[in-house]
Amino acid sequence: MNKTPIRIIVLGALLALLPQVASAYMCRDEKGTTSFQQDPCPERKGTSGVVPVKAEQVNERGMQETMKRMAKAAFARDPLAAYGLLSRGLKVTIHRQDKGKPKVHDFPGYAGVLKGAYDAAQVTETYKCKAAPAPNPNGGALACDVTGESLVGGRRIRTVDKQAVEFALEAGEIRIVSIETTPVSRTEDGRF
Repeated sequence: MNKTPIRIIVLGALLALLPQVASAYMCRDEKGTTSFQQDPCPERKGTSGVVPVKAEQVNERGMQETMKRMAKAAFARDPLAAYGLLSRGLKVTIHRQDKGKPKVHDFPGYAGVLKGAYDAAQVTETYKCKAAPAPNPNGGALACDVTGESLVGGRRIRTVDKQAVEFALEAGEIRIVSIETTPVSRTEDGRF
């Protein structure tokens, strides 16, 4: 029996559904239950109490506080709180140590990176930042030295990175709109 006509009919039916599937949002509630819906996912607050900095303008103090809150969200393994500090128009560029092609992420892509990192490892990050020239006159920028330590599968991984972080004011809150990370060093200890 030739199954090709049946496969073509099934494939055609699936292709007809693509526009509807493409406009669906995959959401997770506080219990981790996944659902698909037509409307954007509702905003959820993280469990660590980390929220964006309220401000009337972007200034160095607000940017520094935003970085402290990002570190607190990482330590608490709270990706929802970290997402709240990021602009939905976020652009992240992560350069590689081997000088290969950098990875570039938008908000959804970077949100997945953060969630994966927070789920897989205990993460501690320390940011030492200073004001940098802002490419946008309504925003601000910091140049940061980031020291990270993760415990992954019984191995301790220490990283030192340089980050250029740009900020903007969105709805009265300071949010991160761009991160460019360049690795300086990475060391791994044996199993613990």
